[in-house]
Amino acid sequence: MRRTSMHRIEIASFLKSSEGAFVPPDQWEGGVEDPDYVEGAVALTIDGIPLLDTELWDYVDQLWAYILTMLTDLRTEWRVRTYFPDQPIELVLQRTSPGRLYVSARVDDSDVRNAHVDEAEFTGALVEAAEAFFTGMERILPGAYSTEARQLAALRT
Repeated sequence: MRRTSMHRIEIASFLKSSEGAFVPPDQWEGGVEDPDYVEGAVALTIDGIPLLDTELWDYVDQLWAYILTMLTDLRTEWRVRTYFPDQPIELVLQRTSPGRLYVSARVDDSDVRNAHVDEAEFTGALVEAAEAFFTGMERILPGAYSTEARQLAALRT
C-alpha cells in the first residue's frame, strides 16, 4: 500500500542580486559578486506555515551547508540546531516521537515559527532541495561545493 503525503512541504532556494531581486539558482545569469559570501535565501513552508522566507536572507550556500550538517547529525541525535551564518536566527529540528519532527525557526523572541512534520518526508524534501540548490550552484561556481556533494551522497544512502 502506498502512503500518500501527509504534509505539504515547499522548499525553494534563491540568490540575491545586487538589485535586491531573489532569483532561483537555475535561472541565475552570470557569476556572483563574492564566491565566499553568496547572498540569498531558503524559503520553507510546511502545511502553509512559512518558517523561512526571503526576508531572512543570509549567505545561502553556507546556510544550506549548515542544514546538511543538521541532517547528518539528526541520524544519531534527537535534537539538532544551527544558527544562520550571519545573524542570530536559530533553526531547530527535534524528534518528538519516532518518525516525527518539530521544526522551529526562532527569528527573535517575539517571532518563533514552527510546525510538526513526518521526519522521512521532511528530510527527503530537504535533501532534494539541497541537491537542486547545489546543482544550480555548481553551474555558477564549478568545483566549489565538493564537500556538500559528498554530504548529499552520504545522506542519500
